[in-house]
Amino acid sequence: ASALAGGELGTLGELLSAAVASLLSLALVRERYGMTSARVASDDLSDVSEVAVLLRERIYSTAHLLAVVYAGEAAAWLVTLQIELGPSAERVAREWARVDAAQTSRGIATALLGLYVRVVTEVIPNRGWDADRPTELLRLL
Repeated sequence: ASALAGGELGTLGELLSAAVASLLSLALVRERYGMTSARVASDDLSDVSEVAVLLRERIYSTAHLLAVVYAGEAAAWLVTLQIELGPSAERVAREWARVDAAQTSRGIATALLGLYVRVVTEVIPNRGWDADRPTELLRLL
């Protein structure tokens, strides 16, 4: 962070915050526009099948899973640069239920990277997904 001048740091922070907002918006697009009828009711938590768990976590496709990890990494960069989220990213993060209580860059990075690592290592293990970098970022946070 020290290698960047104040203006460059601000611009990078704005871009990273916009990335978090855009990626979380991608992950939420099906719900926002009613494009999924595959919601899992909260009283159906006893279903532990792979599909049910993925749907509960709002992982409808590989694009959604990638959006989660990329948004988590962008938020981790904001933590590294000691920059908080911009207003649009905060708004989208509030909509993203699993980060309700953590409206900081660190909280969002931790929640999203943790979700990705859990899904990749516990729900869909041995399917070619790699959790090494997100796990490393979680340790650094």
